[in-house]
Amino acid sequence: MPAPLRTPTRQAACRSNSTQSASLDSIAIDPHSSAVLSLLAASSLLSAPTPIEFGRWFGGDDYPAEVLGGNQTAFQPVTETAVDSSGKIRGCRIEAPSGSAKIDALACAIILKRGAFKPATWTDGTPVPGVYRTAIIFLVFGDRLPTVRDIDISVQQLPKGEKSPATVNVAIAAEANGTITDCVDEPRSTKPKPDNPALVSVACDTIKAQWKPVQVLDSEGKPSRSVQNVMVAFTEAE
Repeated sequence: MPAPLRTPTRQAACRSNSTQSASLDSIAIDPHSSAVLSLLAASSLLSAPTPIEFGRWFGGDDYPAEVLGGNQTAFQPVTETAVDSSGKIRGCRIEAPSGSAKIDALACAIILKRGAFKPATWTDGTPVPGVYRTAIIFLVFGDRLPTVRDIDISVQQLPKGEKSPATVNVAIAAEANGTITDCVDEPRSTKPKPDNPALVSVACDTIKAQWKPVQVLDSEGKPSRSVQNVMVAFTEAE
C-alpha cells in the first residue's frame, strides 16, 4: 500500500491572493531557439494530480443560502489537495482564504467528499504523491472575480496570437528537499491546445528561480518528492 500523505505544510508563508512578479523586456517566438526546441522535444511524462470530472464536484445547490443575504456574494478560496500515488485524497487545506470561514470549510469538505483524481506521475511515468492547487469559485449571477494566478510576469509584447493576460499552467517536479528538477506544460482536458512553448519556457525558468513548492510529508513525517501545478500569467505592459 502506498504511504499516506499528510495534509501539505508550507515552508513559506501562504501567498493569499498576492502574486510573485517578474519583469521581462520582451518575449519573442523563435521556432528555432534551443529553449523552444528542447521543450517541444521533451518526452517527460510529468503530470500533477488530474481531477476526474471536476465539473461534477460542485453545483448551484452547494452555495450556502445564509451567505446570500450578506454584503459579499462572490468567494474564491484557493485550495491545496494532497493526493497519494494511488490517486487517493489524503487531505485538503486552504492556501488563500476567501473571506468567509464557512465557504472555505465548504470548499474542502466538498473536495474530500466528491473529489477523485488520477495520481501524479514523475518524469518517467511512475505514480508519485502530488498536490493539486485550484481556486473554488462561489458566486451568484452578475458577480465577477479575477483569475487566480501564482506568478505575474510583465512583458513588453506577447507572442503573436496571445491576448493579455495570457495564462500558462505547468506541472513541476519537486524533490523532497524542495528543489524543482523539471517543469512542463500541464496537460488539461479543458485546454483546446497546448500552451505557447515560448511562454511555458519563460514560466518554467521563473518558477525554478522563485517558487517554493508545497512540502509533502510521508507517513513517517519525512519530506517526499511530489508533482504540483502552478499557474503563471503574462501581462503586456501599458
